[in-house]
Amino acid sequence: MPFTILLVEEDPGAAEPLADFLRARGSRVWTAISGRDALRMLQRGWVRPSLMLVGLQGPRDELAQFLEACASEPLAAGVPLVVMSADRHLSVEALPAVTLVLPKPIAMDRLLEIVHAISKGSVPAAPALTYVVPAADTDEPTDPGA
Repeated sequence: MPFTILLVEEDPGAAEPLADFLRARGSRVWTAISGRDALRMLQRGWVRPSLMLVGLQGPRDELAQFLEACASEPLAAGVPLVVMSADRHLSVEALPAVTLVLPKPIAMDRLLEIVHAISKGSVPAAPALTYVVPAADTDEPTDPGA
């Protein structure tokens, strides 16, 4: 069974190229333009994701509401969730349901490493994981408190 990604990205200019990139590398990718659409897809059983990549543009409370709603969805239970955000202060510690926070702009090679690791089961689900992915322009981890 192919590795299935539910990509939640409100920016269609970012969603389609990212989905095409991941599909070209062997993943099955479903796209949702909002958290509400993603939840509808899960509730109706249209997608059984192996990973959720979330790039919501709204305020943190919208992200928190989406994460809370996902927690009650059986098809989202135990699914690793990676948040893609330009907010350098967003951290795994602030969002315990999140596996990783990936800073935007996204380094595609780093994203592929993460997808590959999760597909092999080598990245544990939160809250046990407190890991910050290095920013695209450095090899050093990003300090979420900076």
